[in-house]
Amino acid sequence: MPLPTTCRLIHIPFLAAALFGLASLQPALAATAGTPASAQSIMDAMTRANAAVVGVKVTAVKEARSVRTLGLNRSGSGVVIGTDGLILTIGYLLLEAEQIEITTPAGKTLPAIAVAYDQATGFGPI
Repeated sequence: MPLPTTCRLIHIPFLAAALFGLASLQPALAATAGTPASAQSIMDAMTRANAAVVGVKVTAVKEARSVRTLGLNRSGSGVVIGTDGLILTIGYLLLEAEQIEITTPAGKTLPAIAVAYDQATGFGPI
């Protein structure tokens, strides 16, 4: 069964960022192609990148206008972008949020708060 359109849209920015990141590795990988060390360095990079991805669960205010189109309970993903715990996610996930929780790769659930919503980029830091 295909994902609802809103779920697919949530993953597009993160997929684009991942592809851009892998493309930027290409020159370095070409220099060491065919060596076991290059395969290991790719695996190491992917492990570090995967550790930065968190799950995001949002419960919107019941009377919120966005509930009609986005639903009361929403979920998506985010990427930890700072050592202080700042997480970047898709902004509309946070619209009229009453409660935000993140789930770490280790399965730990933590409360979060929306810091902003950038309408120009569509991103929202938490």
